[in-house]
Amino acid sequence: GHTWLMPFLISIPYKDGESLIYDVDAAPKAGTVGKAPQETKPDQPTSSRLPQTGQLWWPVPFLAIAGILLIMLGWVKRKHANS
Repeated sequence: GHTWLMPFLISIPYKDGESLIYDVDAAPKAGTVGKAPQETKPDQPTSSRLPQTGQLWWPVPFLAIAGILLIMLGWVKRKHANS
């Protein structure tokens, strides 16, 4: 058999009559069973192409150039305003 732990949820503090208990013993109890519960596998995608995750990189060069141009424009306007 396999030894495994069942997941559990504990709420702290918990109410015991009229008082609140903050000292909780959360020691899991391990048990030996013949077979552990089967993990469910996620559904396989129907196509062989994986879904896109993460950041899109194509706008980065355009945004960087736009930022540099705006900084240069501000620098030129400031230089003309001071003269």
